[in-house]
Amino acid sequence: MLEVVHDIFRRIQQEPYDRSIEQKLRQENGERERQKQAAEKKIKAAQYKQKRYEDEVIRCLDGQSRFSEEMLARLIAEAETEVRQAKEEYAELLRNDTTRATIQQIRSYYDEFLGWANEFDLATIPRKRAILGQLIEKVEVGKGYKVTVHLRMSYAQFLGIEGNGEIQVRKDVCA
Repeated sequence: MLEVVHDIFRRIQQEPYDRSIEQKLRQENGERERQKQAAEKKIKAAQYKQKRYEDEVIRCLDGQSRFSEEMLARLIAEAETEVRQAKEEYAELLRNDTTRATIQQIRSYYDEFLGWANEFDLATIPRKRAILGQLIEKVEVGKGYKVTVHLRMSYAQFLGIEGNGEIQVRKDVCA
């Protein structure tokens, strides 16, 4: 178990601060771009729907539509509402630039992790327990002494560990 913890702390100490921030910001920006693209797509779909209903009005006036004027008026109003809501969601995404908060959060994590990494070997047993309690969510021991360490997600994300923050270790303790 201590080998796993030392490995985690080694990774933290070797991780330069700027690289951590850059990687985290790239991930966040990628997610924000995906959300913006989805919102843009939603706006276009709602606008297309509204345009189709508006085009149907002319057919209704010519007596060639299966829709009544009241039904078209209601559908157009609903489509306008959809367009407005989609545009508001998009505007909200543009307003919520969390880059500064992210940088502060990463800096806080980095300082905290680096402090733990530097302190761990010299810490008292109760302090080591406190550090491990903050870093590790749970430890599972399976057949064949397969140990799975579940890190708290904020730390796993900081370290760039994919999935659900699991680190698996198999040690032969019979030797």
